[in-house]
Formats: sequence, C-alpha cells, structure tokens
Amino acid sequence: MAVNINVYWGPRKRTAKDSIPQLQAHFRALAIADERLASWAPLGRSLKKAMASEPIDTSAASNLQHLLEKGQNKTDIAPRQPIPELGYRVSLWNQRRGNVEASTSIHCGAYSEYLSRDSQNNACLELNCMAGAEPFGAEVLLALFHRFVEILETRLGFDLARCPGRTSGQQPRASNARSICVLPTAGLGIARTNRGKGGWCSPGAYVGG
Repeated sequence: MAVNINVYWGPRKRTAKDSIPQLQAHFRALAIADERLASWAPLGRSLKKAMASEPIDTSAASNLQHLLEKGQNKTDIAPRQPIPELGYRVSLWNQRRGNVEASTSIHCGAYSEYLSRDSQNNACLELNCMAGAEPFGAEVLLALFHRFVEILETRLGFDLARCPGRTSGQQPRASNARSICVLPTAGLGIARTNRGKGGWCSPGAYVGG
C-alpha cells in the first residue's frame, strides 16, 4: 500500500525562525499518529548513506532552523546569496522504520509573484508499506490530514493516492489508483469512494476515482 498526502497554500512571507513552531508541530503530529513516523533522518545520495544517517531531534528549534536555512534557494552565481521570496524546504525520511518507507517534505515561507498563487508552499507525506508492514488505517490518515490543515493553515488541497499494487519507486497506475481531493474549507467530512466514480460529497470536498 502506498499513500501520498499533500496540502498546499499560497504566498506567505515568513523567516526560518517564524516557521519553526509549525515544523515542530508537524513532526509531533507524525510521532503521535504512529511510532513508525517518530524518527526522521536526512536523505542521502545512496540508500546505504541514507540508512546510516544520524536521526535528527525534530523537537529542537536549532536543528530545524539549520535544516530550513540549508534548504533555502540561492543564486547560481558566486557569491551565492539566499533568495528569500522562494522560501525554505526541509526533506527527511524515516529510514524504513517498521517496514514502512516514509518521507516528508515542507516548502514554506515562499512569497514570489512568479510562483503559483495557490500552491507555492506545500507539505507532503509519502508512505509506502513494504512486505510484512501493517497498513495505516483510514482514521489515522484522515486525522493526519486534518492536523496538517490546522498546523500549516493551508488554503488549498488534499491529494491522497492509495495504490495497493505499488512497490517502492513505482508510479501509481491509473487502473489501481484512487484519489481524494479536498479543499480544506469549513465543513470537512469523511468521504467514501467507489473506483471510477466521483462527485461532491461534502462542503468543499471532491472525491474522484
């Protein structure tokens, strides 16, 4: 089973320091949801290096500020200077804890006039249950979505794809993918879907197969 949860919001000018409380709450919500999402480490250039990475204390403000500043876009020509309007990006993974390969990334603090007015900032959680792993329940996934909306104060978007036949590194196929798109406005509800059918099911929510 593979699941992606994405939330989006428009321009929001914030410094790295201003963004830290939301990142702390994001990782705290993941840890509460499932112990397999409680430990996060940097990505590596190879699987071997990534597996050997030292986990990061995501509750420590200094660690998160370092990651945010490291993930800031910079000019191509030396001396390379930060480009504040493009924001910051943090990307970590769980080192396949509990036979679940998970990664999460947050792009925040962007306020560029040249980027999307609706989705230039975003947060993503990718989950892939490997052989023998206990799948995540719908209640856990929807609770995480609601927490992401609350924590990150998103304005647009929820995209969840569940692909039972997908293995790590494969893209979902149209034949086995199911998606739910939600505008996080007032009146969010839990929607049930049938493959191949779609329609409005609650205020601000669209469900599609």
